[in-house]
Amino acid sequence: MHLICPKTVIVILVATNLASCGAMYGSGPTSSSYTSGTPVTVGTPSSSTITTSSSSATFSAVQSQVLTPYCSSCHAGGTSPNLSSYSSVMGVVTAGSPSGSQLYTDISGGRMPLGGNSLSATQIQLVSDWITQGAQNN
Repeated sequence: MHLICPKTVIVILVATNLASCGAMYGSGPTSSSYTSGTPVTVGTPSSSTITTSSSSATFSAVQSQVLTPYCSSCHAGGTSPNLSSYSSVMGVVTAGSPSGSQLYTDISGGRMPLGGNSLSATQIQLVSDWITQGAQNN
């Protein structure tokens, strides 16, 4: 007579259930829809969802996920530096060099946003990736 350890049965059941869920819903490790480099969203879908793939590091993403919600209340219009448009943001960005960009050094060093919560590591990485990739107007 062969005895099966109860832990082995649980592991097999969990693995089987996970595999069937992934196949049924088109996600998970058994799905063929996943490809390397696919943007991953963190949290539940909302206006504050942050994308973490470096391929999603666009000016549009930086503007909607960092500049508008965290900077525009102070840095728009006549306030210097004005961070409300691509051309004005480029006054504090050195394309290809996060460490040479005032925008990056201010947010990564915790200097900005002044009087507000610091940006998350993901938000700071988004800005860094965008600058490193040439700070394109995309």
